[in-house]
Amino acid sequence: METGVGTLSAHLRTIVEQQLEHVDPIVQRAMLAMRAAIPEYELIDDAAIQLDVQQSVAHNVRMWFNALLSGHPPTAEELAPLISFGRRRVHQGVTLQSLLQAFRTGSRVLWDVLLEQAGSNEDIHRELLFKVSPYILFHFDLMGRTIGQAHAEEQQKQARWRDRLQHELCGVIFSHPDDSDSFREHTLALGIDAKASHLALALKLAEQPNERITPEAGLDKLMASISRVLGLERNNILRTLRNGHVLLWVPLSASESASESEHRYATLCEALSSSSAAIISVGLGLP
Repeated sequence: METGVGTLSAHLRTIVEQQLEHVDPIVQRAMLAMRAAIPEYELIDDAAIQLDVQQSVAHNVRMWFNALLSGHPPTAEELAPLISFGRRRVHQGVTLQSLLQAFRTGSRVLWDVLLEQAGSNEDIHRELLFKVSPYILFHFDLMGRTIGQAHAEEQQKQARWRDRLQHELCGVIFSHPDDSDSFREHTLALGIDAKASHLALALKLAEQPNERITPEAGLDKLMASISRVLGLERNNILRTLRNGHVLLWVPLSASESASESEHRYATLCEALSSSSAAIISVGLGLP
């Protein structure tokens, strides 16, 4: 199947060339549409991240119009910045779902721009319908797959990095409790408020004859349901294996008293026990 759009008519080519010369208004229009449709983008208030997102949109707009003019899909060289953008979104806290929604929103804006520029010209309408519209599906599917893969790979890389830091931090806690410098360095890197009160939970797990529970395997699967029951992000829960038990340290709300936190987590412990057959019992520590 031919993946390029082919040669455009002279009239449509002129329209595309004119849009390529004035991409800034289109970029701003796409940015407004993304903020209106995607909560994560609306909440971005860091100026550097906003600029990075805007540069990403500008690159994608130019790549779209250049693909129409060349008649061929983007080259590997043109896709390279897209991969970098996808990796940075992980560290900027943008989820893959929001990232892909941004591409869908942007594609609608670009399609609307072409329709508006076509005006009432029926020949351009037919060309957009029969020649350009099939390609737009391929183009933005390619964009989504490229940036989605980059985002997922960086997310996995970040998870492995966090696992390593968590393992090292727990080693400091149990084996080098006087090494306050390492403790501060690791909690800072993990985004843990070391001065905040935490509560310890100890989970006794059922034996798994065919699966050894490790931080990299079974425990990762279990953490999804644990974080859901506790109402916390997984990154906010420090966990490790100790003497065959899973130990968790969960942050306490500054607005709660110690007794209120204990009462709330005592109730959550009951919910944890019933949330997974792998959990036999839960022990509750002191703040």
